[in-house]
Formats: sequence, structure tokens, C-alpha cells
Amino acid sequence: MNGNKNKTDLIDGWDESNISVWIDGLISSSTTRSEKIDVMKYIAPEVKNLDYESLCVKHKTLLDLIASGEYNSALKLCELLSFELPSKKDEIKNIIKDKNIYFLSPKLEIEMGGLGRTVLYRANFLAEEGYKITLLNIGPVKNYDFIKQFFKAQNLFSDNLEFINIYEYYSRKNTLGENKPTLTSDISDDIVHKENNDKSTTLSYFDESGQIRTETYIDGCLVYQQCEEFEKYFTKDGFNYLTHDKSDDSFTLKERSSNITCEFADQNKFLYHFLDEICLNEDKPFIICDSTSHWYDANGISTKDAYKIGSMHGSPFINFNPKNKISPKINHLQNFNSIHRLVILTNDLKNDLKDLYNPDKLVVIPNFVFEDNLEYGDVEKDLNKISMFSRISPEKQISEAIEAFEIVCRQNDDAVLEIYGGASNAYEQKEDDRLKKLVIDLKLEERVKFMGFSSDIRGPMQESLVMLLTSKHEGLPLSILEAMTNSTAVISYDCYYGPSELISDGVDGILIKQNDKQKLAESILKLLDNPELAIEMGKKGKEKIINHYTLSQIAPMWEELFIDIYVECEINDFIEEVEFKKQFDDALLENRKLKQFKSEILSSTSWKITKPLRRIMQIFRGK
Repeated sequence: MNGNKNKTDLIDGWDESNISVWIDGLISSSTTRSEKIDVMKYIAPEVKNLDYESLCVKHKTLLDLIASGEYNSALKLCELLSFELPSKKDEIKNIIKDKNIYFLSPKLEIEMGGLGRTVLYRANFLAEEGYKITLLNIGPVKNYDFIKQFFKAQNLFSDNLEFINIYEYYSRKNTLGENKPTLTSDISDDIVHKENNDKSTTLSYFDESGQIRTETYIDGCLVYQQCEEFEKYFTKDGFNYLTHDKSDDSFTLKERSSNITCEFADQNKFLYHFLDEICLNEDKPFIICDSTSHWYDANGISTKDAYKIGSMHGSPFINFNPKNKISPKINHLQNFNSIHRLVILTNDLKNDLKDLYNPDKLVVIPNFVFEDNLEYGDVEKDLNKISMFSRISPEKQISEAIEAFEIVCRQNDDAVLEIYGGASNAYEQKEDDRLKKLVIDLKLEERVKFMGFSSDIRGPMQESLVMLLTSKHEGLPLSILEAMTNSTAVISYDCYYGPSELISDGVDGILIKQNDKQKLAESILKLLDNPELAIEMGKKGKEKIINHYTLSQIAPMWEELFIDIYVECEINDFIEEVEFKKQFDDALLENRKLKQFKSEILSSTSWKITKPLRRIMQIFRGK
């Protein structure tokens, strides 16, 4: 009864002057399939005579199908368009939960910066929500079993979260026997032996040819070896499954069980082979790529094979200044048409990109903090403690903070600067050495403390009166979010991007013009002299986090993104199929007409035929 009423309403509601409203009613109607077909048949004669070129592509396609009598296809499109209705959200979410979602990420290591932690936090909460999440890691050889257990102990690596490292994957695939421990220390008198924080071991020594050779061992087994000429990767039972020839950047992958060898011209080709093997032999998955400028990107994967999301964590402009051009190294923007969406962290960055790229494909989803981290009592501040929490890397400009703190020390005898963070590679170690020398040169050894990496920064953050950030560039600094979460005032350089979006200057923190060390020092002294002001800023910072940057507020943004992309692709793919079929049918029709014309010409005996047609006859007859 109700269905018949809706059917009558649809017929009576047909109005040429407001076609889009009628189509929306047809899509959302609860009438049966047969009743909708009856309605389409009823209005089909009128649709044929309508001028609806001004409609959106989706609605125009629907009317084309109705006008041509393809009612089942029209019903299918109605069903797909109904996915856009709010009432369908839970249904679509369940469809997506049956799909695989891959995060293509460069790092998973114990001493991880903001980017790596952000990706892990995001992947972990989606896995906990029931999504099928896999971290696809293309970082170097490490003891990932130990690293996963490290993060599981902090409740940051769900049992539902899958993890695949590219080298570990091929190593395990080619392991046939038991571990073969080979670790030795008598290779050379000059051997350098290093125990890493992931419980792996690194040896460096001069080989027979006088070259420096570096080797990595896990559980005493050689798993990686490199020198000036090559990199070699081994299973724990001693099989060399992958070799990288540095002279031409080629890769050779060996399949142990089948004795097949695959050659790849470069790292990208090897990566695509890996992605094809892992991701693309299945129902269309989601791939989220969190790298913008390295070889580990997904540009070679078609949008027909995967739902592709780029994620950008910093400024894409040359020298990080929006007044400059986009850096040619930013793959996501150089290949903008090859992704479905680009996730960025701030509205400021979107404003700087919206005139250069389709703003509908730019989605702002900020970083977040866990609600559990906001559950603590009153915080007791050390009124002399200033802190920094950062990787020891040149772009973080920690020297600016040290030099500003030297000015502070001239007027304050009690303040202490504690720097938390480690150097995880040779590049960062060089910066660490430079900073420690700077402290000695400025005679600040008793006032500036290098605290190293800490996996638990909550206590030091809460104790600090003020946290500093002096970076050259950022995305949306996790350190500022975490400081605010722990009721600590922040003084930050106003770099691109993030600090100005998080900090209301003078309310919950202080913003300083980039590289103004004198103003930075004055602001530190102001809060040291007025600790009650710093404490109040810290409280307001926590309020801002509670209101805008918690997991419960940010998580739905990712779910909405998945739904939007899935629905958009389903509709667009169907419309493309309809258009292709129409073009194919038109081509067949033209071909039939041509064949008929050719037959008529060849069989003609009329001498009244025109000269051009006579020439066509000669061509058809091969003369």
C-alpha cells in the first residue's frame, strides 16, 4: 500500500522544471524495483524530448538510460546513487570493513619521529575499529618482531593490525631450513660492533679489498650485507634472496623453491612487484601512501586497481615557503590525477593549494591524541624547566633554541633546558655532535641537558613549564599536540605549517616570527618570570585538545573519507561503463551502416551514380 502511494507520488511529482529534485526522490524512494520501472516507462517518452544537458553527469546519465529504455541499468545507477544518502552510511562502512586497507609507510622503528608515530596511531585505531589494516613497511632490515612487541606493550600495536616489511616478506618466503647463526667478531682487528635498540647487531669492518663492509645480524644470523658495490639480503638460513647492484641501481630477486629469478631496473619496479604480489590480486583495496618524495610511492598503481589516498605531512613548496613553486620531488602533487584524495593536516595548507589543484580532492584531517592521555590529575610544574621533544635533525633548528637559551641564562640563574630525542642515523648523529659542541662553546653544559630518546615523555612534558619548537618547517607538530595534552605551554616559531593552527598566540601559547632568537628568549623569560601565565596557557591548551584534536573527533573523518571515495568510484565506474557501452554500440551501428552501404555500392548497376560514388566503387573493388 505504502509502495503504491510512493509510486503515485513519483509519477505525480514528475516536473520538467525541477528534474534534479524528482531524481533525488526516485533514488530515495522505498518503492519496489518493478514499481520504479513502471514509473520510468511512464516518463520515458517525455524524457526523450527534454533538454537536460545542464544537469550533472550522474543525473544526465540516469535520464539517458531511462530515455533509451535501459531500465535495469537505470535501476543499478539509482542504487549506486542511493549510497550517497546518510541512511546508507553504516551499510557502506560494513562493505569497506570487508576490504583490505594498506598503509604504505617508510618506517617502523623504536625511535620514531612524528610522521612514523602518526601513521602507527592511525593504523592502530582503525584496526581496533574492525577495519582490515595492514602496515606495508618498506624500511630497512630490522628486527621487526621485537619492534612490534615493543609497541604492543604500549597498546599501540593492536592484535588486529597486520604488518609486512618488504624484505622480511621475501626473506620468510624463501626460508626453508633452520636458523644458521653466523655472527663472528674475528673478521678484522678494526671491527666495529654495535648492538641496536631493536636487538639486532651491526658489524662494520674492512674487507679483503679494503672496502668498508657493513652487516646486520638478527638472532645471530646474517640478514643484510652492504659495501660500495652492492647490497645483499639473506634469509636466516643463509640464502641470498635479493641483491641490489649499486652501479646501475638494479635489483635481482630469487625465488628459492621455484628457482625463478626476477630482474628489476630500479627500486620502483621492485616495489610495484611487491605491491602487485601483496595487494592487487584481490578485490579492489585501499592504499594510503604516507611518503611524498621517496621511491616508495604508489604512482605506478592504477586507480582502477586500488582506491588511492596520498597523505602529506609537511610543506610541498620549495624551501617550504608557499610563495615559491611546488617542489618537483613531491610525487603526490606531480601525479595528482593518479590519486583519489590527498590528505593534508592543516587548513592553511589547503588554502595555499586550492588554486593550484582541485580543492575537492584536498581533505584536511589533523593529527590527534588518545583520550586516555588526557586522563590525569593536577600537574605539578617545575618552574625552571624548559624542554624540547624532537628528532635531532638540522631542520628542527635546535641550535636556535640553544642560542636563545644562552640569552635567557644571562638573566636567569636557575632555568634549565632539557632536550629529549635521539639521532637515529649518521646524518642526525652529525647534527647531535654539532649541537653538543655548541653547548660547550656557549659554556652551557650545566644548563642544557641532552636527555636522549625516551619512549615515555608524559612525565617530562607535564613537569615542564614551557616546551619549545624551533623547526624550519612542520606538518602539524605532534610535539605541540602532546605538550598541550599534558597542560604545557608552547613557544613556537610560526613556521609552515601547523603552529599557527594549533596555537592562539598569547592565549594557549606564544608564536614567534621564524628565526627571531631574541624574541624567543624574551618570551621564555616572560613565562619564567610569570609562571602562573604559563600554567594558565597550559590549561587552555588542554581544553583545545579536548574540543578539537581527540581520536573520537578525528577518527570519523577517516571513515568518512573511505566512504566518500568508495561511493564516488562505484558511481563513476558505472557511468564510465555506460558511456563505453554507448560508444561501442554506436561504433557497431556505424560499422553495420558502412557494410550495408558497401554492399549496395558493389551490387549497383546504375549508371546514374555520381562521380564520387563511382570512385568509391572503384576503391571497394580494389581498382
